[in-house]
Amino acid sequence: MPAKKPKDNQEKKKRKIRSHHLERSAIFLMISLSVVGAIIFLASLSITSGSTAPTEIQVVQMRQSGIILLLLIVLLANIVQFVVLARIYEQHEEDLAR
Repeated sequence: MPAKKPKDNQEKKKRKIRSHHLERSAIFLMISLSVVGAIIFLASLSITSGSTAPTEIQVVQMRQSGIILLLLIVLLANIVQFVVLARIYEQHEEDLAR
């Protein structure tokens, strides 16, 4: 059995560390974008305090815009996660090819 080259092992370790870092970054980004979306959604549901209360139509419009904004943020987070996971998969395929 031929001896493994130290450089190959070091490169594999570096790639593995990078892929784990990308996975953690994607998960963190997805969670943080979801939290921001939830905060924006909750803020849109809250009724503004002041001398004039919003009408029922304004409240419904705020809720709808909050829901749409939340869905867009979650969609963005999923797209980012998909791109990062695709890069990780490509790196893994390159490692297997070697």
